[in-house]
Amino acid sequence: MVLEKEKAAGLAADDLKGIYMSDYSGARSAIQSPTSTSLADLLCDDAPKRNSDLGWLLETRPASVFSNLANRPLWTAWREEERGDKKTKVPYRSVASRSAADDRATWITREAAGVVAAKLDSIGLKGVGIFLGGSGSVSMAGIDLDSCYDATTQATELWAQEVIDRFGSYAEISPSGTGIKLFFDYATADIEALRAAMATQWTKAWSRGSHVEIALHLGGRYFAVTDQHCRNTPHEV
Repeated sequence: MVLEKEKAAGLAADDLKGIYMSDYSGARSAIQSPTSTSLADLLCDDAPKRNSDLGWLLETRPASVFSNLANRPLWTAWREEERGDKKTKVPYRSVASRSAADDRATWITREAAGVVAAKLDSIGLKGVGIFLGGSGSVSMAGIDLDSCYDATTQATELWAQEVIDRFGSYAEISPSGTGIKLFFDYATADIEALRAAMATQWTKAWSRGSHVEIALHLGGRYFAVTDQHCRNTPHEV
């Protein structure tokens, strides 16, 4: 993953929308054109290397996916709970207390999260997750692709595959078995440039209704981790 700071300032919401939703006008040209400016250009190392003298600013994480992060307090357990007429994944640091994205004191290791998850009573799914963002030179971000995967045929919707191919990073099947989560790194120093490009602090989402959604998260939340690697994607973030 890479980032050129100078590209961020001129991005508009329509540029971002075009990248992720294939039914928006200009989506494919925003991805393919060597002269277009897009959020994918900011984040992907296969983007046209204009202004290459600026260098590519993002460090590379070792090819161990999450194992090198397992002992760091970045994790949480979670379980599904009913909120109104739908289920939501609620994070926990222990059986009796919750964790929170804005409180690092509540984050635990992966092993501890696994122990808590095993003890949680649940009306549905439960598991472990990793908080996005970071305080070091490199932060982890994610893209949530909802209602795009068929577990029986192992087929991915074309609009989702376009995003996966563009970012070229580790992806895995979501706990529901119907979505895909894509993980990638960005330079923490570039957070303000990315926020300006997205016009939000942490999250930018686009929806076509019926729970078909693309959501980009730079931090401020956790992603459930299943270790169900999405085939034909890299084995590293």
